[in-house]
Amino acid sequence: MLAEMVEHVIGIDPDRDWVTASVVDAFHTGELASARFGTTRGGVCQLVEWPNQHTPT
Repeated sequence: MLAEMVEHVIGIDPDRDWVTASVVDAFHTGELASARFGTTRGGVCQLVEWPNQHTPT
């Protein structure tokens, strides 16, 4: 079962101009956060850092 291997799953839905991302709690299967980022260099940098704000370290 996935919840036995990881605590969170990050889902990505890419598009030409936007990337939509969600952080899901693997045990409770509940969405913790969702956001949309541009496909520019700045948007991708934000996308890479964004999950850290919604998952414990």
